[in-house]
Amino acid sequence: WGRAIAAAIDNARSGILEELHSRRADGVVAMRFELEREHASLLTCTMLGTAVQGSGRRPGAGHPFATTLSARDFHLLVRAGYHPVGIVIGVSVVGFAARSAAQSLGLSRENVELSDQTTALYSAREQAMEMMEREAAELHADGVVEVQLQERPVNALLIHAVEFIAVGT
Repeated sequence: WGRAIAAAIDNARSGILEELHSRRADGVVAMRFELEREHASLLTCTMLGTAVQGSGRRPGAGHPFATTLSARDFHLLVRAGYHPVGIVIGVSVVGFAARSAAQSLGLSRENVELSDQTTALYSAREQAMEMMEREAAELHADGVVEVQLQERPVNALLIHAVEFIAVGT
């Protein structure tokens, strides 16, 4: 699942940059994306944002840029001497075994942490963040700002699988 999600996001990211280039826009701000699963494991990734055109100065040195930052935060970033080099994304999916009926009944009398599940969730979240950081390093970025972390079940049938998606500029 993780690779399929990353591929869907990469396709959408490439498409939005091509669209910006064809419209001669300098970039897009306040970008957000929605990832939906449809029939037959089809993934749809929609990216929405506001295309902007400046006074001839492009933060990406002639290439359209995309950022998850709001227009206000983008302005603050540029005033501080930085510019967005891209949107970076990390994806991780974790699955864990369902508890048996006996385990569920036994746990109903006690309040205990499910340490295996907790460890798996922390590890998956960390993997998504590390993947996002690797993408930033490949872009030679100084850092990542406006990080958004989504955690959700993979789908209704796989209730014991959770996906983490980390997105930032």
